[in-house]
Amino acid sequence: IPGEDVVLTFTITNVGQIGIAGLTFTDDLDAVVSGLASTSGPLSDVCGAGSSISGTSVLSFAGGALPVGDACSFDVTLAVPSGTEAGDYDNVTSNLEDDGEFLHAPATATLTVAEACVIETDYDPVGCSGTFKVYTLSDLDAYYASDFGRDGGSKYMDLKIMSDLTSDNLDIRSPCSISLVDDVELSADFVSLDGRKGVQDNNGYRIVAENACILSETDNAGLGSGSVVTAENLTVQALKTAKIGQNSDVNLTGLLTVISNGDLSASNVIIKSGSNVDAGSLWIEAVKSAHIGQNTTVLVDGAVTVLSTGDFGSSDAGLKSGASVTAGSMSISSSREAKIGQDTTVVVTSDLLVESTGNASGSEANVNAGANVDVGGDMDLVSGNKAKIGNSTTVVVDGNLNMNAVAPNKCTVAGSANITAGSTSGNCLE
Repeated sequence: IPGEDVVLTFTITNVGQIGIAGLTFTDDLDAVVSGLASTSGPLSDVCGAGSSISGTSVLSFAGGALPVGDACSFDVTLAVPSGTEAGDYDNVTSNLEDDGEFLHAPATATLTVAEACVIETDYDPVGCSGTFKVYTLSDLDAYYASDFGRDGGSKYMDLKIMSDLTSDNLDIRSPCSISLVDDVELSADFVSLDGRKGVQDNNGYRIVAENACILSETDNAGLGSGSVVTAENLTVQALKTAKIGQNSDVNLTGLLTVISNGDLSASNVIIKSGSNVDAGSLWIEAVKSAHIGQNTTVLVDGAVTVLSTGDFGSSDAGLKSGASVTAGSMSISSSREAKIGQDTTVVVTSDLLVESTGNASGSEANVNAGANVDVGGDMDLVSGNKAKIGNSTTVVVDGNLNMNAVAPNKCTVAGSANITAGSTSGNCLE
């Protein structure tokens, strides 16, 4: 996705009869897409001791060494420029050489760039009146041709999708609100619902796409209750509330992004109760509240980020009661309360961060009563004010558990909490 990161994986296998050393190659990223660049920095010992890969727009691999039959793999994170057009881009490395001698032909890979989610803002400052109903793609074309229903009048019209729509590209836009009747299906490589005055979420609907966007410049946007999305990536973005509706099923191979980008007390994000999310990674962010809701189930191969960026008195980020999250890593951060809620289950194969960055009276980093937390790496539970592990919690950390508050008297570790860690640190556990 333009403006996002992508991971490039290199694999080298020694299928010869002797060990090899002094392996080198280069990869010109700027020749793939202008501005494509590594953000990983130099990496050491990626394919044998002393080997490295470095560079920004041109990657240089050197010092690789492999015994007979061995293989190595290493990842480089690349930033895709925000203006990149959708399409497939071929990446071809140089020859693989051994001490300057040809060893293997270039490796190839394809970078597939999806359509970006872009909120349309170029509308006249007029109101909305009436509803334009769309049953077919021809109806949708007629809506655009009539200047969004305005057709020489003084006001635009709301848009309502009345039946299933299928196309290669469904870029559905309105300067007013967009709504859908219950159980409508939108099917395309790219689906975008961009309602300036909201994408109404009263009814559940279905999206089948490679990439999907649900957007609103000035209001709320989200999936209605019982919605089903099957896609590679899904972005829900709104000025006010951005949400995944109650009892929805979201099945993605890539990234789920749910963002409220307004600086308002109504700027919230939530995956509502009973929903199921299966994705490659998850990012939810709001100025006020960012929540994975009650009794939701989240399965993510990579990272889960739950972030509240504002400093309202009620700003918070975290998991509500009964939620279950399984992820590669997880970060929960807020200036006020950052929490793992009551009776939740969190299983993280790598690291877990629960962080309250503020020092106000409501700034707390909490693992609430009855929660079960299993961390394969390190866990940080840190706060500029209070930190707490509640009653009847179970916290198992294979690595280091760091629990730190502004002072030891701001720490609470319940006597009934069951804590096991490879090591501990922080003023709450001294």
